[in-house]
Amino acid sequence: MASAAQCERLLNEYVDLELSEDARARSMTSEERAALRGRLAVESRRDPTVRRVATRCQSEVTEDAFKCAVAARTSKAWSDCVR
Repeated sequence: MASAAQCERLLNEYVDLELSEDARARSMTSEERAALRGRLAVESRRDPTVRRVATRCQSEVTEDAFKCAVAARTSKAWSDCVR
């Protein structure tokens, strides 16, 4: 199963994917992108899959699921890996 550090990385990866998929971020300054990333991090906790990973990662996320999720190129692909 995933370690605590791997679980934290999974959640950060998801937020990074969400940020990369947000068209608004492309025209923002670094400071604005950082603020948007913070908002996305908070908002992502509403997603049922993200919430489950946040609360049960170490008991439910396998090494294969972790590897799949960190290699994902979209938030949907990430979610598919950890379901």
